[in-house]
Amino acid sequence: MYYQRRANLDDAKAIAPLWMAFLEERSQHDPGMVLKPDFDFVSYVKQKLESP
Repeated sequence: MYYQRRANLDDAKAIAPLWMAFLEERSQHDPGMVLKPDFDFVSYVKQKLESP
């Protein structure tokens, strides 16, 4: 059985690599999208999870 739940701050470390992989793939197909090499994906995901 599969359960869905809303992500929380404890999930940020698990979500960040998925988000990073998505953005890296997307940036390969979108020349206008440039990723910063030192971008902190965990902090970004935490910020998004904290916002309403």
